[in-house]
Amino acid sequence: MRLLLILGISSILTSSLAAQAVLEVRLLSENITGLSDGERMFDSGLSTPIPWPDSSGNGRDAAGTDIFTSPFYDAAEVGVFGNQPFVRAQSGDYLVGATPTLADWGMSSFVVAQIDQAGAVFSLGNSGSSVGYILLSATADGNLTVGWRGTNFSINFTSSTGLNVFGEEHLFAVDFRAKDDIEVFVDGVSVLVHNTATSSSVGITSIDRYGIGVNARSTLSDGNGIQVAAAEFYTGALAAGQMDSISQSLADTYGVNLIPEPSHYAMLFGAAMLFGLMIRRRV
Repeated sequence: MRLLLILGISSILTSSLAAQAVLEVRLLSENITGLSDGERMFDSGLSTPIPWPDSSGNGRDAAGTDIFTSPFYDAAEVGVFGNQPFVRAQSGDYLVGATPTLADWGMSSFVVAQIDQAGAVFSLGNSGSSVGYILLSATADGNLTVGWRGTNFSINFTSSTGLNVFGEEHLFAVDFRAKDDIEVFVDGVSVLVHNTATSSSVGITSIDRYGIGVNARSTLSDGNGIQVAAAEFYTGALAAGQMDSISQSLADTYGVNLIPEPSHYAMLFGAAMLFGLMIRRRV
């Protein structure tokens, strides 16, 4: 019996050590240089963008396209995003960057942001096609939605979480396990799942770029918009516990309060340990 218990625990540990998803893009607001508080991320004199540097080592910086749509850089404020600076997008401001070309599945996104208006927080898409993109956004009443446009749809197909996310700093995580299998997390809690078992195929065929602050186009008063302090993108399937560890690291750095769900593997391990104690008592 003890041998079976040991083998069971060994199997759990082996599964938890499965191959990790690979970091492809890491955008941390404290790495932005050359800007003062309130400046756009674009050098008007040189007509060149001032990028948000990718610190993953892969060189996939996020950059604006012109002086009119590049987001603003906001210096650190006490009590905001863990006292770190942030990028503020409003009225159509956005940044874009490249990802590895991804067909079919295996990409996860983590974004630390505060949303104060309707618009997209981030998107993944195909730079050469108007079909084949996924985006996470908020509606006018603060409801969080995930939408996509694929080869099987002539219009956006959108699922809603039923949450109001306005006015607070959150960690948004989206696990694109497959082109038709998507799960959304807010502050560590799963709030939306879409898969082919319950819905029609999305039909995303390829992804090769990301966007931050895309489609934030409503008329805004000063101070509104979408503020982003960090974003990370991974390829490959997330290993057991990897979602939790990435989320906790970002939350600790940027002052987000997670509401963690019990890890499936942690529950199995706990059950195995309890079972072991019961066996020992019987012996």
